[in-house]
Amino acid sequence: MGSLMSQSLSARRTFNSLLLLAITTCVMSTGCSALSSMAGKPLPVEGTVAKSAGLGSYSVEMHPNLGSPKKYDGTLVAGDTVSAALVKAGAIKKFRSMDIEILRIVEKDGRNRGLRMPVIYESHLKAPAPEQDYALLDGDRIVVKPKESGSLVQMLGNMIN
Repeated sequence: MGSLMSQSLSARRTFNSLLLLAITTCVMSTGCSALSSMAGKPLPVEGTVAKSAGLGSYSVEMHPNLGSPKKYDGTLVAGDTVSAALVKAGAIKKFRSMDIEILRIVEKDGRNRGLRMPVIYESHLKAPAPEQDYALLDGDRIVVKPKESGSLVQMLGNMIN
């Protein structure tokens, strides 16, 4: 009887270990923006408070190699991420590959400080890397520049600017 019970406990531990491993692998591969609660609602971001009239606004600044920069001002909707902002602003259609940076104001030690958050863009996915598809906060600025393809493009850009 004792060996049957120990086999049952061993099987249960193995199952629990495999389940934990599967959940951990799933969470690690989806990134922060894909995490949600059991009810399917996005988890709240620490330090953010939704305004009663809306969640706020953000801007996307697109700086082409040639020509003048374009700015898109967006209104935050619950669950907006970097990829949603890039689609709304038209950056995905405008640039094949890009360098992206989020500029965010955060409060630290009672003072506002600027925070730069680089975002890796996966050209083959036509989206930011899943683990860097951050949720947007009120006042975020997303700066988009085409990825430098060569020295000729850099030289032409320097001559025009």
